[in-house]
Amino acid sequence: AVTLDATLSYRESGKTTKIAASDFFIGPMTTVLPITAVLAEVRFPVWAEQRVGVGFHEMNARQSDFAFASAAAQIALDAEGRCKRVAVGVGAAFAIPLRLDAAGKALEGTRAEESLVRKAVSEALSAHEAIGDTHASAAYRRRVALTMAVRAITDAYQAAAARRA
Repeated sequence: AVTLDATLSYRESGKTTKIAASDFFIGPMTTVLPITAVLAEVRFPVWAEQRVGVGFHEMNARQSDFAFASAAAQIALDAEGRCKRVAVGVGAAFAIPLRLDAAGKALEGTRAEESLVRKAVSEALSAHEAIGDTHASAAYRRRVALTMAVRAITDAYQAAAARRA
């Protein structure tokens, strides 16, 4: 939801409140949702481009466990196969889910070559402090977040490239 700039709506005492997904999360497994409210709706903006692809990867100890790190990406390509729009985000490795706008901007106009992707994501992540706990250290989560983001972007690019305008 953060990666794709979704809008969330919650209901409390008969009143509906809308909030950006980027403002919804305030800490690990903590949101701004009031205790007496219920999340009622999530709206994702639809990209109008013809060649759009998505990717998602996560790492956890066992299937269905909470992730050590996760990443999502959505990419729109132009007619020449270059990135026109890139949305990429990571979760679980940091206190809140992060949308990596700097990485997305750095990849616009490219064909998302792995070395460029790795550099763009690494630089974007450097501004944020990873979290550690008894399950995974902060250093491990940062490394996995980088790898998951590279994989998600690669998958999104390949899915978009497979679509013909």
